[in-house]
Amino acid sequence: MRSRSYSRNARGSVRTIVVRLFPSEHQKKKLGKLADVNAKMWNEVNHERRQ
Repeated sequence: MRSRSYSRNARGSVRTIVVRLFPSEHQKKKLGKLADVNAKMWNEVNHERRQ
């Protein structure tokens, strides 16, 4: 696993952490399901905020 992080100055405080994963097939399926659930939750929250 490799990771990198980036950050801006204190005023524009933005940080990004990049992690490279090498999952097994079973882990890929679990990660895919987790990503789908996360996207669904994000969409529902944004929909409620915009109402």
